[in-house]
Amino acid sequence: MTYLADWKTCKDLFERKAGKKPSEKFLGVFRKSSGMEDGANGLDTALQKLDPKEIDKAREKYIKAKHAYKLVLEQAYKEKTDVKDLTKMLTERDKAEYKAALDELAVGMDEILIAFNHAIDKHLTLKERSLADIKAICAKMQKESEEATDATHQAEDSFKKCEDVVRKLVSASVPIQPALTKQLTDFLNSTGKSISTKADRVAKIYDSVSNDCKSIAALGKSQKELHLAQTEFDSLRDQAMKIQDSVRNKSAGLQKLVAKSTKLAKQAEDASKINSTGAMLFGNMSMKKPGSSSEVPKKR
Repeated sequence: MTYLADWKTCKDLFERKAGKKPSEKFLGVFRKSSGMEDGANGLDTALQKLDPKEIDKAREKYIKAKHAYKLVLEQAYKEKTDVKDLTKMLTERDKAEYKAALDELAVGMDEILIAFNHAIDKHLTLKERSLADIKAICAKMQKESEEATDATHQAEDSFKKCEDVVRKLVSASVPIQPALTKQLTDFLNSTGKSISTKADRVAKIYDSVSNDCKSIAALGKSQKELHLAQTEFDSLRDQAMKIQDSVRNKSAGLQKLVAKSTKLAKQAEDASKINSTGAMLFGNMSMKKPGSSSEVPKKR
């Protein structure tokens, strides 16, 4: 039920409970309640939009209309016109009923405002709950973002170590012994797998924070009381989107790092083959006696 409908009900009750109706002049004043109708309708609109400025404006407008209308009714009842003449014709019981109807009308107008304030307070409570939910989501996203940052730094450090290993294999001036070569390639393979695992984890974190961003956006659309804290909601939403963008960039960077580590592993594999061959040749040469030759002496 709307506040405008509540006001119309108050008017109808007054006319029914006033006992002997006052003069048409008084009822004419009573029925000219456009200010009250506009005020009540303003409350309905403000409750629908839940804009803080509109709420304050509608509340102030209704209070002014209510006070002004009460003064009009009281003045019209007291004026020395047909109302006064009619009042002289009323019995004490009629006067009591009429005064009670006026008092009830005033109470009804006050109750409309009370109901409006209660409804706004309820939405304010819901707003705080919704903001608390969004803040919790943002905190979760921040924690996951920090995890993604740590994983990225670890992967980048590991990749640098891989680069050093490959550089050692490729640029070795003396063939590296097979045992050491195998140790280095094993390190590259295990480290490459670790980088890939971290990349997969960050990709999953990105999926998670993306879903959280969607949840926040959905709350913004479904929970209209968040209009009461539009600035704070916008700030939280922007914070969530920045986290999402940051994790997305980290995920994309790690995927590239995985591809680079794969190339490094292939480069290391090729270098290890060359080193193995060189080590074998170097070993065979070192086993020969000084001055010996592999050539067969020619007959004279």
